[in-house]
Amino acid sequence: MKTPKTKQDVALFHEFLVFKGEMRQIDELTPQELNKFLSEFLTMVHKKEDNEEYEPNSLRAFCTSFERHLKTKKL
Repeated sequence: MKTPKTKQDVALFHEFLVFKGEMRQIDELTPQELNKFLSEFLTMVHKKEDNEEYEPNSLRAFCTSFERHLKTKKL
């Protein structure tokens, strides 16, 4: 089951993929591509809109959302 936070986090990651010129969905990426994009994403989003840094637990929560999403896709 996807939570609203999972949907929001996956949507944010998809916006990042589009920004990088990638039109595929998260579940269509190879593991190598996903690792590359996740690394870039976490580096870029380490600051919130108000320029404060996310806590490490918040960054981990992004990863947990992505993992939850991929598990629902059975990948």
